[in-house]
Amino acid sequence: MNVHDQSKIMNELIREGHVITREQAACLAPYRKANINRFGAYFLDELRKSINIDYQLEVVSPCN
Repeated sequence: MNVHDQSKIMNELIREGHVITREQAACLAPYRKANINRFGAYFLDELRKSINIDYQLEVVSPCN
């Protein structure tokens, strides 16, 4: 979900006219690196419908 959300936001920024280079995109990580509760309890809603993912979503500006 983090990857999906970050990709959508990056695509919206590109459509608004912002430039995102490959170097900038390479520095972004949607994965948590700190304060991770490795053995904690997590709620998973198994009845929740999954989202449709657009695998062709642009996350780097076309000129880069």
